Amino acid sequence: MSTNSAKFIFEELIQGNLRFQKNQSTTIINNKEVLSNEPKAIILSCIDSRVIPEVIFDQGIGDLYVSRIAGNIENKDIINSFEFACNFKGCKVLIVLGHEDCGAVTSVCDNHETLFVNLKPHIAPAIKAISQKINFDKDRNQYITKVSELSVLLTLDRIRFKSPILSNLEKNNELILVGAMYSLITGEIRILN
Repeated sequence: MSTNSAKFIFEELIQGNLRFQKNQSTTIINNKEVLSNEPKAIILSCIDSRVIPEVIFDQGIGDLYVSRIAGNIENKDIINSFEFACNFKGCKVLIVLGHEDCGAVTSVCDNHETLFVNLKPHIAPAIKAISQKINFDKDRNQYITKVSELSVLLTLDRIRFKSPILSNLEKNNELILVGAMYSLITGEIRILN
């Protein structure tokens, strides 16, 4: 498929988010007459119960593949699922969706001893980079926000590095890889890249 179809799908998701922000969602979530299995996009998001991709993008059943994991990070199984979704189901957009006030990222920034131990290696590069610009003790909220944002972008970089399939689809303009942040207060999706 062409880049235009990927751009169209991405724009449709952004328009759905705008409807959601204005309480004008148009999708009937449980319309069983429209049960398709032709998702057009993949969303990698956090497990946070306030971040529901189908709702915040105003999409119906069968429209999205959604993978949820604390801290919205990738692993081998998730990447294999993305490759399947793109190669065999024709998904054209992959969004790594972070959100403000992420408990997983906050726990790692706070250096919690037992929570999210396996998440730490994924978040550590963002912490190291942001620590050079922002003092954690002086501006904790901005620090955590910037770590969350950078972590989304680093997750995208790791997906590209770990998956030649997805990387090649992006290079051939057959897949759009996007990093974004979701505002719990306004409902807005802000694009990072």
